Amino acid sequence: MPKWPFFIMGILDCMSSLMGMFAAVYLPGSLLVLLPQAAIPISMVLSKHMLGERYSGYHYAGACVVVIGIIVVLSPEFVTSSFSEVCEAFDEDRDCSVCQDETSESTCLGHTDSDTGVSICEWVRDDSNEDAPILFWAAMLMLSCIPSTFSNIYKEKALGETELDPVFLNGWIALFQFFISLIFVIPAGYTADPPIYPEDLPQNVFDGLKCYFGAGTVTSGCHLDENCGEAPIFVNVYVAINVFYNLLMILILKFGSTNILTLAMTVMVPIGNLAFSLPFMPEATAMHATDIIGLGVIMAGLTWYRFGEKLFKRNHTQQESDLREPLLLEGDEL
Repeated sequence: MPKWPFFIMGILDCMSSLMGMFAAVYLPGSLLVLLPQAAIPISMVLSKHMLGERYSGYHYAGACVVVIGIIVVLSPEFVTSSFSEVCEAFDEDRDCSVCQDETSESTCLGHTDSDTGVSICEWVRDDSNEDAPILFWAAMLMLSCIPSTFSNIYKEKALGETELDPVFLNGWIALFQFFISLIFVIPAGYTADPPIYPEDLPQNVFDGLKCYFGAGTVTSGCHLDENCGEAPIFVNVYVAINVFYNLLMILILKFGSTNILTLAMTVMVPIGNLAFSLPFMPEATAMHATDIIGLGVIMAGLTWYRFGEKLFKRNHTQQESDLREPLLLEGDEL
C-alpha cells in the first residue's frame, strides 16, 4: 500500500506528542494522567461529525462526568495564584547556590558580602512561569488530544478493511514521526528559556548527548547539570519501559480484545495517579483533596462511559430471564 497515509498519521501523532511533551515540563505528574481523559468528549465530538458515529445516553453521561472530574482537579488553579516568592542572587554565577535554597525572606536577606556587608540575595516574586501558568499548559495537554483523535480517525478512514500487522503500522508511523520532529526542532528551540537559536542547535544537541553519557556541560549559574550522572539510567529505563508498554498493548490487541485493552487503560488511571505521589518518584507531588475527589469522579465517568451500557443490558437481560422462569410452588412436581 502507499506510504503517504503513514506520513499524515506521523504528522498528527508528532504534533500531539510535542504538545504533550511541552506541557509535561510545567505540570505535576498526577495531571499528566488525569487531563488526557479529555480525549473522551473530544473524540466523541470529532468522530460524530467526521465518521457519523452514534453514541448512547450512557456515553454522553460518562463524558460529562469526566469533564466535571477534570474541573474538580483544576479547581485549585482557579482560586489560587500561581506566583510565589523566591530568593535570588544578584550575582548568579557566584552566589546562586547560597541563595536559591532559602525559603524565607529573613534568611534570604541575611546573606551579606563579607567585605561590604551588602546583601547578596534579594527576595522577589517568582515569575518564571508568568508566561506559562499551569492552566495554560493544562489546556495545552488537553488540546493535544485533538491531533491524536484526528490521527485515530484518519487511521480508521485511510486503512479501512486493510489487514496490517500492528508492528508494521507503528514502525512506519514512528519513522515518519522521527523526520517530522526534526522540522519542529527550530520552533521548539525558541520556546526554551533561554531560547535556543538555530545556530546554537548543533552545540546544544552535542551537549545533550554528552549529558546522556553522564558528563554535564553547564557549570555555572542556577541551573547546573547536576543530574547528568543519572541521565543514562533515567533515559534508558524510560525507553525500555515505553517499548515494553507498547509491546504489551500490541499483544493485548492481537491475542485479547479491545474490551480488555479498554479495561486495562481504565485501571491505569488511578494507578498512574497514585504512583506520582510515592516518595521515591522523582519530584513526587502530594495528593490534595481535590486530586482524590477528581480522581474518583473521573473514574466513575470512565467506568460509566466504557461499561455502563453493557452492565445495564446484562442486568436487564438477567432480570427478563428471571421473569421468564416458571415459579415452582412447594409440592409441585417437575
